[in-house]
Amino acid sequence: PQADIVCAALPETNETRDLINSARLAHFKPGAIFVNVGRGSLVVETDLIAALESGHIGGALLDVTRHEPLLADDPLWRAPRTILTQHTCGGSNRVNDDILDFFGQNLARYRAGQSLENVVDWSRGY
Repeated sequence: PQADIVCAALPETNETRDLINSARLAHFKPGAIFVNVGRGSLVVETDLIAALESGHIGGALLDVTRHEPLLADDPLWRAPRTILTQHTCGGSNRVNDDILDFFGQNLARYRAGQSLENVVDWSRGY
């Protein structure tokens, strides 16, 4: 309730699905900004839109949404004080180079018999 900015960077699991809902949004500081760079399933979008329209939430920056790509008539396009970046987070001129560099580092680790970085644990969901 004291945060000016609330940033969600969570994976999709049974525990995180619909985590940001009307009950949780009601505890946000009035005027707080909500940022989601995790998964779209974290947010009950109709609840977020209602909080934006009422003015309780000062704004939203969504790099992810529940359904992607958003349909042309999706209400998020018209939500006040909302920025949609749709999985780009603003982007970078180096994003492809960074991806290739990381792949190369993990390939070298694999060839050397070392453990890989950022391995997905399917039992945890991320």
